Amino acid sequence: MFYKKITDYIKTFNNDNIITKKSSIDKNIIIKMYEELTIITTNITNSINNIVININKNIFEKKTTINDGLNFHLQNAIANNTHDKITSYLNVNKNNNISRQAYESRASYFNYEQLKFINDNLLINDKKNIKSIESEKYIDGTNINIYDKSNKNGYRNINILGITGNNNNSFLFTNKIDTNKNSEIKLFYKLIENNPFEKNEIIIVDRYYFSIKFISICIKKQIRFIARLKLNSLLLNKFNDHIKNNHKKINYDPFNYVINFNNKQIRVVSFKTKNEYIHLATTVKNKSVEYFKIKYGSRWNVEIFFKHIKKNSSIDKITSHKIETVNNIIISSSINQLIIDRLISIYNNLNIKKNKCINITTFYDIYSKYLMYKLINNNLSFEEFEKIIILNISFYTQKIDKTISNERYSIKPYTKWHYKYITNIQKNNIKNKNLNNA
Repeated sequence: MFYKKITDYIKTFNNDNIITKKSSIDKNIIIKMYEELTIITTNITNSINNIVININKNIFEKKTTINDGLNFHLQNAIANNTHDKITSYLNVNKNNNISRQAYESRASYFNYEQLKFINDNLLINDKKNIKSIESEKYIDGTNINIYDKSNKNGYRNINILGITGNNNNSFLFTNKIDTNKNSEIKLFYKLIENNPFEKNEIIIVDRYYFSIKFISICIKKQIRFIARLKLNSLLLNKFNDHIKNNHKKINYDPFNYVINFNNKQIRVVSFKTKNEYIHLATTVKNKSVEYFKIKYGSRWNVEIFFKHIKKNSSIDKITSHKIETVNNIIISSSINQLIIDRLISIYNNLNIKKNKCINITTFYDIYSKYLMYKLINNNLSFEEFEKIIILNISFYTQKIDKTISNERYSIKPYTKWHYKYITNIQKNNIKNKNLNNA
């Protein structure tokens, strides 16, 4: 009833500033988002074709296809989805309902190795395997709990790494989880060994990762780095001497120098924030101190990534007893996040109103209900995609407050703001009318 009243009121309210649909988004942005989806669809299709070479082709004649199996995995990785809910979401897109068992039988074709293969090839734009153009990768770790009946607590803690690029391309990295203990540092070196970082790509990490081994492996792999230093690091001896010998300590003016450490030339950049000194070791040359402040500050995007993926995926709510299922949920969550982050990054790069941002939680719901199945089955037309976006997308307004960190924004869904705004206008008109009648 309330919605109908508001809708009727919108129709009678003549004001060009009032939008009569749930969201406003530039059509050119929608076109670019759809083009990106087309690339992602092609890459998923190519990956599946490589996976199913040795699978009996008779499976394609049944009610569910191998694509339904992949959809089952991805839907299972969305937060708070029961098996019944997963099946109902997938059946929305089919002419006849299929049982959960039918979907699960197709899902068995995708284990960790196959899902990892899809994940690694998701953003490759051509057959030459050209890598992403981003030059920085921000890396950090987090913990999740998984069921373990042998543990007295009933669960055990495992490490996963999050990697974000400077274009909102984020993904999870984990070894195939087994009964051995996963160490974050070991996992990090496994990432460096296995991940095809481009030559001279810059990785940015916190002080937990920095060591002589870290320097050696980055130089061996020709990976440049920016890493925060611990306060007791030997690289800071020159800085500490500088502090002792100067009556005027450095304030916000930076202090930087080059030092030979373990037969390698390392640049040390020190500057003061509001509460503490920040010391960075780097092999990046010919860059200003301001550059390092910005790049290291952007490392916080990894923490934002963890917040989003733990809120919107199942990785922090895994109740399965099977290690194989845990592996599949983690890597499927990464695939979902990669797709969603990629689409949102298109919007962020093209959107003129920088304070108006897409609500990621709402976008997860759109992706899960309307986009995922059609994306995997390659039958999402532009007209349908445009309609889905216009009718369902919502935003929050980011407050620009220099006294707090940029990531600490107040979330205000666009649709709720819109109807609240209309309601307030209506209340004010009634109030003014009553005053005039008095």
